[in-house]
Formats: sequence, structure tokens, C-alpha cells
Amino acid sequence: MTFTDQLADLEKGRFERFYLLYGEEPYLGDLFLKKLRSLALSPGEAGLNLSFFDDENGGLGAAVRAAQTPPFLAARRVVIYQGQAMTPLKREREKDTVLEEEGDTGEGGVAGDEPGPATRPGLRESPSRGDGEGFVRTGEVPQDQVVIGAGKGARPRTKAVGPKGKRRQEAGAGGRREPAGGEGLLEEYLSSPADSTILALWARGGVDKRKRVFRLAGQVGRVIECQPLRGRELLFWTQRRARELGKSLSDETAVLLTTYAGGELSLLAKELDKLADYVGSAREIKVADVQAAVRKGSEARIFDLVDHLSRRETPRALGDLRELLRLGEPPARLLFMLARQVRLLLMTKLLLGTGLPAELISERLAVHPFVGQKLLAQAASFTEEELEAGLKHLLVADVALKESRQPADLLLEILILRLTGAAAVSR
Repeated sequence: MTFTDQLADLEKGRFERFYLLYGEEPYLGDLFLKKLRSLALSPGEAGLNLSFFDDENGGLGAAVRAAQTPPFLAARRVVIYQGQAMTPLKREREKDTVLEEEGDTGEGGVAGDEPGPATRPGLRESPSRGDGEGFVRTGEVPQDQVVIGAGKGARPRTKAVGPKGKRRQEAGAGGRREPAGGEGLLEEYLSSPADSTILALWARGGVDKRKRVFRLAGQVGRVIECQPLRGRELLFWTQRRARELGKSLSDETAVLLTTYAGGELSLLAKELDKLADYVGSAREIKVADVQAAVRKGSEARIFDLVDHLSRRETPRALGDLRELLRLGEPPARLLFMLARQVRLLLMTKLLLGTGLPAELISERLAVHPFVGQKLLAQAASFTEEELEAGLKHLLVADVALKESRQPADLLLEILILRLTGAAAVSR
């Protein structure tokens, strides 16, 4: 299901008992949770049956316990957690596990412990912390662990005991690693979730898909990936958002807007709000409105830069470059975007050479027809040899930038000079 389909289910009153949201696009996750709480609970019910938790406020364990509480004078309860639960294993280990040396144990140490490297694995911090999530409480050492360094004044630690010194952390029945703290509670909860509760977890960023709790999440409820939108999906979202504001956008206008503002949804939403105010009572937002009211972002300025390169307008191309640098655009990203445009121009030129109709080139390049038209116009100003030479100049600039041979702004200005006269330089 697409993200739009997920929202449509909420609007139709189709709620799951559990949602796991994760990804790199915070706007989508926040939008889903906003819709969920507004549609699942009336304003009167929300005061007593809507709970929020994060890593600074109770954590995942508290959220799971709240989900087990029956709703008060309402049909359902909504519990929302936002935080770092279910993060990839490497990040989790860096956060929760302290590897210590297995050498000098001090008073009360275990006989036979051998000194080893400072980062030798096998030891895990065990004192109680808060409600004990993620740690083994003092005095509650599992049977397959022994206490190390538990002498007077020493902080107890534990060592996993296994064949040939191999580490077995939190091994349960059958040797399966048992998660501690909040994730353990969540696994138990998902085995029999409350019918009267909607529990939603918003794990900003990545999740460890190898974890059993991730698999359970998909079996019990919905797993929703919130990643940046691209291509037609971004176009459809833009037009949908405009309709919510009582406005309409043609495909051409929507593509121009996303080109100007970029693909960050929070910024696009703000630009659409501004455009709605700008056009007033007018039903349609037009291309001229976008050109007048929306400040060009990096991608739009790159299009302008390539336009000036194709017309050999060196001073204007240099002006575009300096403006992008002034706005804080990283040189490495500028180089990447320029290389992408030159590759698209060369591919356009090659496809034209095969006799492919112009209207099919956009489809072959997987770009919107509006973008395809610009590529066709720009490609007409270059020969294949010039574009191939341009890619070589970009490669040289990329190597020089990574090796820091000269200031980045000077390097990029030299590149622009070479691209505007690529044919002469290549000879």
C-alpha cells in the first residue's frame, strides 16, 4: 500500500491495533500520527485517552504499559511513542552496551580470568538504571552469566559464559537472543494486543529489520515506511495537498513547484500555503504564480545553470554558481547535480540518435515530460563529443575536490569555464 492508501484507510475509519512507522521523511510520519489521533478520537475523548511517550518521557516500556490500560469513557485509547526503539543493531549496541576489559578483576574477582585487549567483547554492564530497561539488575544475573569484579567498592559486571569463550548475550530458550526492556515488553504485548488500544510507534530513521519484533509488527498491524517521495508520487502528493487547500495544480505547475522548492515535504507544504494565499480566490495555481511567488531552490538553479551553459553564457553561468555557493550549497553536491544533468543530456542525445520519438524519451529516462522537454531543448545545443568531454571534466573536478588540491569555489569556476567551451578544451 502507498502512503496515500494508508491515509485513506484512516479517513474511512479502518484502524489497526498497531502501527510501526519508520524512515527519513519526518513530515509523513508526523502527518500520519496527526491524522490518526484526530480521526480515532473525538476532541472530548482525547483528553483522557491520548498518551505520548518518547525516550525522555517514559520510553517504549512506558508506552507499552499504557497501551494495556483500558480506555476511560471511550471506545478506544491511542498511545504514541516516538524515539530510537528498534534502531539498527550497531547503533543500539553503541548506545546500550559497554564493552570492558576482562583483565584485572580486583578484589573478589573470578579465578582464571585472563587479561585481554581493552575492547575485548564478552562483558556487559549490569547495574540497575531507572526501571532496568536494557540492563541486568544487580542480583538478578542470568544462569549463563557470572559476576565479575564484585568485590567491595567495585561495580558488578557480568560475563556471558559459553563454549570456547564465545559470547552469548541474553540467551533464552533455544539459544535465541531475548531483547531486554521496552522491546521485550513490546514483543509480549504484540502476542496479544489490546482490542481497545491503537499503539503507534514512530521510529525516526532506520529500524533493524532482523529483529523479531519487526516481523511481529507486520503480522499484528501495519508497518509504514516514511521515505522521501520521488517522481510521480511526489507530483501526486503535491496536487493532493493543493486540493486540500481548495486549489488545483496542472502537472506542469506541480513539476515546476517541486523543481523550485525541492522534494522536502515540509518546505513544499509551506510553499503551497503561501501560493494559496498569493492567488487568493482563484481556483488554479498557475506556472506564472510559482515563478512569481516561490524562491528557486538548488535543483531549479542547476537547471538555470545548465541553460546558460548550453547557450555558452559563461558570465551568467558563473553567476548561478556563485549564488548557489553563497546560499550554502555544498560543493560536492553541486558537482553531483551537475554530473547528473550532463549524464541526462548525453542519454537524451543518444536516444535521439536511435530514432526514438521525442515523446518517449521522457518515459525512457524516467522523468516527467516537463523535465524531458527541457532536456531536449538543452541537448540540442551540444554535440555528443561535447557532452562526453564534459563528463571527463566533471570526473577530473571530482578527483581534485576529494583530494583538496585547490579551493572548492575556484575548482568549480574552472569547471564552468571548461564546460562552456568543452569542444575547444577537448581538442
